[in-house]
Amino acid sequence: MEKIVIGLATVIVLFASTGCSTPNPRGVRNPNSAESSTEQLFYYADAARKSFLVTVQGFKAGNLSTERVLMVKTLDPQNRRFKEVACIDDGKSVFVSPVYVQVDGFDISAMSDTNDFANPNKLTGTGKLFGSPWDWNHLTFSMTYLTCPMPNTSDKIKDCPVPPAKSMVTDSNFVVKGETADGKAVDQLIGRKQILFGNGTPYELYDLEMDKIPREQARMLFNQMGCPHAQEKIMFGPNW
Repeated sequence: MEKIVIGLATVIVLFASTGCSTPNPRGVRNPNSAESSTEQLFYYADAARKSFLVTVQGFKAGNLSTERVLMVKTLDPQNRRFKEVACIDDGKSVFVSPVYVQVDGFDISAMSDTNDFANPNKLTGTGKLFGSPWDWNHLTFSMTYLTCPMPNTSDKIKDCPVPPAKSMVTDSNFVVKGETADGKAVDQLIGRKQILFGNGTPYELYDLEMDKIPREQARMLFNQMGCPHAQEKIMFGPNW
């Protein structure tokens, strides 16, 4: 069961929300502009919280745990898609994981852990978007995530020697923009995810508040957190 919990943590965090943030970082074009192709946004959560509802391997019911998260969102309105790549420090290891999303109007028509929506590895899903196009302020989605319950030398779920275990995620997330009483800008992504076993029994809640940060700070955190440098191009590169 531990593989389900840890595997999902890799993906769940990536959907704190899909809202585009304004004003744009310096040198980044507005995604609503006709000449725009991609835009990168950077978010950081000092402590995402996981609450376990039932006892699973490694965690007892009622246990809480936290993890640090750095996320980069790359919007590609020209091709009706975006990707979110997170570096996660769960206290045991630091790892990077991408999620790719296909947009069709106000629908998320496909989600995948590969950049080929027709050939996902472990992750599939659909959802709804609310607000202005490419400046959404609310997202809901449902997702299915597969893990191999036995040791597997390959990361490909198709190579699992036994039928993979299935978990599901339901999610509602919001973008909060404004300012404090002293005039400080507020730009946050806030979300709660409910994670369920394949039979529909919920076993974990995942709460996340992410503040928008400058690119320079994101680069600094990437190094401070010990994010794998081999994954730096996947995380910060504009390529799909």
